Amino acid sequence: MEPVINIWATLVAAVISMGLGALWYSPILFGDLWMKTQGITAEDMEEMSKGMVGAYLLMFIGAVVMSFVLGHMVDYTGSNSIITGVTTGFWLWLGFVAPVTLQSKIFEDKPWTLWLLNNACNLAGLCLMGAVLAVWV
Repeated sequence: MEPVINIWATLVAAVISMGLGALWYSPILFGDLWMKTQGITAEDMEEMSKGMVGAYLLMFIGAVVMSFVLGHMVDYTGSNSIITGVTTGFWLWLGFVAPVTLQSKIFEDKPWTLWLLNNACNLAGLCLMGAVLAVWV
């Protein structure tokens, strides 16, 4: 069974995911909370921002891969509406992302707030990408 993958939908979904992450971790939404739970100051963030081009490039590659694989699952499940695309994104998050990141939370002893914050972003990103991929066939 060969899936039907739309490369433009895949790229747009990846860009949307990156945009969501940029907004999610900005001061407009949860950037301050993320910095607090990580123990990072504004000065630390300024220092970290130097040389971030490589990090953002790697994140974009990861977003494209995630979108591409999600596109396979959207096709395999016959998702063809916003609701079914969101549902596919949700189940993949629940079955794969949440358990793996839970392991990291438990063994790295990070605050639950950080796990919830990061995973809410992961969930929203997968659901948005699923919606885009499902309707853009």
